[in-house]
Amino acid sequence: LHAGDIHYFRHPRALWRETLLRAKRAGLNTISTYVPWNLHEQQEGVYSFDGELDLGAYLTADAPPRSPPTPLG
Repeated sequence: LHAGDIHYFRHPRALWRETLLRAKRAGLNTISTYVPWNLHEQQEGVYSFDGELDLGAYLTADAPPRSPPTPLG
């Protein structure tokens, strides 16, 4: 196990994929991050997961592109 931390909210979204790929090229096979809830819920009950805080996009940033689904039939 070769692990490291990358905090998505400290990197511009445009660099997430490259940052993860650099970590992989450096030999890391596990990435740890934490979710800064104070950024996602700056006002109680109002959640933000858009733009630079798009956690879903970060979690799939180094996934290979998917082919569009093919119609069944």
